[in-house]
Amino acid sequence: MPKLFSCDDVESALLVRRLIADGYDLTDDAAIVGENILLDLFVKAPDGQISRLTLESGEIEFVCSHESRLAAVVEGQNGNYLTAGSFLDEWQELHQKEIEPLQRLVPTLPYIFGGEYAAKNLHSVGREDALGYLVGIFIQTKDLSDGTKVTFKIVDL
Repeated sequence: MPKLFSCDDVESALLVRRLIADGYDLTDDAAIVGENILLDLFVKAPDGQISRLTLESGEIEFVCSHESRLAAVVEGQNGNYLTAGSFLDEWQELHQKEIEPLQRLVPTLPYIFGGEYAAKNLHSVGREDALGYLVGIFIQTKDLSDGTKVTFKIVDL
């Protein structure tokens, strides 16, 4: 069953402020209503519209017109895509273990650098480390044009 993790109001407000300061295209009155196993955030705009924010790239994708529709969308045809549920199942099967509750899956080779969108390119880290890792990639790459050569600095998480 596809799953989204919830985010309480205080955490949502603090995270929105942090993301705005880091350069994400959000408004002060946006609210985070959930996240998936890849730490994509589901953001509610002041008009009630829900979008998915991919932290690594800063891409914002429309999900539904109102929060009341989110559950139906997540359980519908695109639910697995939105929740990344198949990645979680495949990762757990590949590693023969359950992922811990506060762990998220992040790409070993980031997608924006050509990393494969597959469970074998994912590793499990704590939510806060995942947040720092993905936001760090965004901050360092947000002003680069497509095709820019980059140098990797490998840091253990």
